[in-house]
Amino acid sequence: SAFALLLVGVLGAVAVALLYLDKLPFHLYGSSKVLICVVMEVMFVAFLVGGYMMLKGYKTLLEVADMEEAKIDQIKAFLEETVTAEYVDQKAAEHLPDGRSLSDLSEEQVYFPRMEAIKAAIRENAPDVDKLLVEKLSDDWYSGLFGEE
Repeated sequence: SAFALLLVGVLGAVAVALLYLDKLPFHLYGSSKVLICVVMEVMFVAFLVGGYMMLKGYKTLLEVADMEEAKIDQIKAFLEETVTAEYVDQKAAEHLPDGRSLSDLSEEQVYFPRMEAIKAAIRENAPDVDKLLVEKLSDDWYSGLFGEE
């Protein structure tokens, strides 16, 4: 998008300059020529500025994406080292009410305490991670540990 805006801005600005200098095969006269050239030149300069700002923002977004990818890799390494199926089941069983065990629950019911155990482990290791990312990583890790139950 940035390159498209820059290209259109440059080509448009050149075309308006050629129109103003009467170097194109069609001609405008009087105040309409000045008005059209000024309005179009302002528009194409806005394209140039917008393209520059997008290009500048792209670099910032790329840096943020790299930092987030590194954070995800760090969380995945933590999960591989620490959060095993046994660990998840132990933590999930600690939070069951009425002294029940995971074996008392159906496969659908055991999903929720296990997911909460995985989410808690991720939040303890990386408290500044977005909730949606925690949800995604937890769901992926659960699928890896327990399959699509």
